[in-house]
Amino acid sequence: MPIKILVVDDSATDRLIIQAMLQEYKVLTATDGIEAMSLLQQHKDIDMIILDLNMPQMNGFEVLEKLKQDIAYEKIRCIILTNYDELDNEIRGLKAGAVDYIRKPVHMESLKARIDVHAELLRVQRLLEEKIVEQSITFDALFQQAPIGIAIFHNKNPMTESGGLIIANPRYEEITGRNRDELIRLGWAGITHPEDLLKEYD
Repeated sequence: MPIKILVVDDSATDRLIIQAMLQEYKVLTATDGIEAMSLLQQHKDIDMIILDLNMPQMNGFEVLEKLKQDIAYEKIRCIILTNYDELDNEIRGLKAGAVDYIRKPVHMESLKARIDVHAELLRVQRLLEEKIVEQSITFDALFQQAPIGIAIFHNKNPMTESGGLIIANPRYEEITGRNRDELIRLGWAGITHPEDLLKEYD
């Protein structure tokens, strides 16, 4: 899946130049923060935003604030555009959630290099997430079909309301003769032989 980038800038010239520079990516453009938020709602697969801070109607800081308030946007990487004399804005933007900044007038090779770095980080993140999902599916399959009983508890102390049970596979329920609700109520101490229970506390 190609990286999708939203360029938000009230300068038509800058939008066109940046869009032309990033031809290998899927690029959308917006003229201000209001249009940017509308596009974000329409395109749930936007990965990155290049965001000018100085815009009419809704500026870049307001966009950053809205992104921070909605968990749906938590994975979007935002690179802010600032003027050379706006160090305070750079710091403020980074504190508001931006991951990088570019100073205007934009040096296109520098912008392209930074975008490529962040795009590669996004690709690596996707691969890791896919691998985690695959491993989770494999674990679930093995856990449910295992010929031995397996139960996982998060808590050494059995004297808790839930007994600390997280999950138990069907074979464990079969061996103990208890369903999950009973296992939760009893806790692991309630189904452990007294001698073995003493060993746990030695």
